[in-house]
Amino acid sequence: MMNDDKYNKLKSVLEELDAELFVVSQDELAEHLISLLSGNQATSISLTNEPFLEKLEFSAALQGKINRVTVPPDPSAGLVAAAGWKAGVAGTDAGLTSCRYIAEETGTLLMNTGNPDQRMVSLLPPWHIVIASEKQVLDTIQDCFRKLREEGNEH
Repeated sequence: MMNDDKYNKLKSVLEELDAELFVVSQDELAEHLISLLSGNQATSISLTNEPFLEKLEFSAALQGKINRVTVPPDPSAGLVAAAGWKAGVAGTDAGLTSCRYIAEETGTLLMNTGNPDQRMVSLLPPWHIVIASEKQVLDTIQDCFRKLREEGNEH
């Protein structure tokens, strides 16, 4: 569990940005997400095919509980399928992504540049939901960039 000072600072920063912070266990995550979506009358969501989200099996957990779950087509499906998916993303109520890091001092999200669908899913739907672990919350934006350099990912 995130320490109280770190939690309170990030929560305060995010509230200034008209965003919310929820801390839940991985076991509670899918049910919390479903409750959050239904409590805000969201009936559709777009997901990316990020390994972190795939590991959590959100697509399967949301099926039957949310009217429409939009996921990227298999790359072998071709350009027509990809274009249809992109149009579908714009028509969903929410987009769900992960992130690389969050800067606690500003609430800045550093997104994964290796996934071109992530930016689209974070920007086209009117509501963006980010799933991150506590270890992804760093103190400053400089800490986030330093961590990326250490990993060999400066972009």
